[in-house]
This record gives sequence, C-alpha cells and structure tokens, in this order.
Amino acid sequence: MRPAVVALALIAVDPVAAQGIADAGPDIVVVAGEGINLRTGPSTEDARVTRLDQGTVLLNLGCEAFEEEWWCQVEATDGAYAGWISGRFLVDAALTETPATTPLVPTQTRQVEIAADGTADLLETLAEDETLALVFATPENRVIGVDLLGSSGPIRLELRDPEGTLVFSVPDEAMSFEGLTGQGGDFTLLAAHPNGRSLNFRVAIEID
Repeated sequence: MRPAVVALALIAVDPVAAQGIADAGPDIVVVAGEGINLRTGPSTEDARVTRLDQGTVLLNLGCEAFEEEWWCQVEATDGAYAGWISGRFLVDAALTETPATTPLVPTQTRQVEIAADGTADLLETLAEDETLALVFATPENRVIGVDLLGSSGPIRLELRDPEGTLVFSVPDEAMSFEGLTGQGGDFTLLAAHPNGRSLNFRVAIEID
C-alpha cells in the first residue's frame, strides 16, 4: 500500500466516445506530468511518438479501456502529431478549479465483498447524475487503503465511517489514501462525476 496521504482524487479526461459514452465534440485536455510518452497505440509496449511536457494542450479524440487502464487518443492542436496517452496523465482543461463542497448523496448503493486477503478490485460504471455508494465492512483497529487506479473523467470520491463522518474527500493531486480506523463497521466509499456525467472508474480497496 502507498504511503498515507490526506485525500484522494484523480482527474482524468472525459471521453468523447468510450464504451458507449458519447460527448459533444473533442474535449480540450492538458498533460499533467513531465516527459509523458505519446504512443502509437494504447499500450506501454507501443512505439513512442514523442515526449510531452507538463501543460501541453491536446485535442481528445476519445478514450477506451485497454488491459484495465484508460487510454485516450489525442492530437496536437495544430495537427503536428497524434497518438495515444494514458488517461492518468490528462486533465480536463475545462474543469473548474473550485472543488464542490456539497456532500455526496447516494442514488445507488452496493455492498462490496472484501476477499480473504483483505482486498477488493472494483471496475464501476456511473450513469448520468448517479452517485454510487460502495459499502464494505471493516473490523476495528484496521488500516484502510483506497487506490484510484483509473477513471474516464473527473471524479469525486468521499469515504465515510459507520457514523457518516467524512474520512477523506476530493480534490487533491494524490491518487491514494491510507489511514487507521479505530472503529469497525460499514464504511462507505461514494463516487460521482463533479458535473453529473457518465463515468467509468476502477478503484482498489485494501484492509490490513
């Protein structure tokens, strides 16, 4: 599990057309990282087209899931180059920097089964205007870890303890959370798109 951080968020690009999700015309995205590889296909094994600098602006042509990771097909705004880049390194240029402060209210609830090794690896889909509550039981005095492994768009995540108290929430540049909980019971991980749009994401939960 990664070192402890105080919050969890991953802001990735919204897809134009991914797994049946349609959007109106290519989004403008920005590279979030230095020296990020642009590749000929959606895999780290595909050839490198070029390296992209932090803040490079691109046109997003669409995102798809390959080998449980989201990859986006992009091109330079002047058409000088095109290729594929992992959605982990893209942010939506139109996304407001002001975080939403209204607590998430679930519209759908699902019980998560934690495996014998204390983990759960979840690939989830959010419908439009949906807030998903993932509920999982945790014994007392355990360390809870949450890793956001990928997302097809901006995402809000909140973890609440059995009494409904907020444990962590977005936004932050971190992609993982780890913390010790004294009480046991049903913890709830809430997920939603900041603007109520459809979304695919993958998250891992670990209880140690």
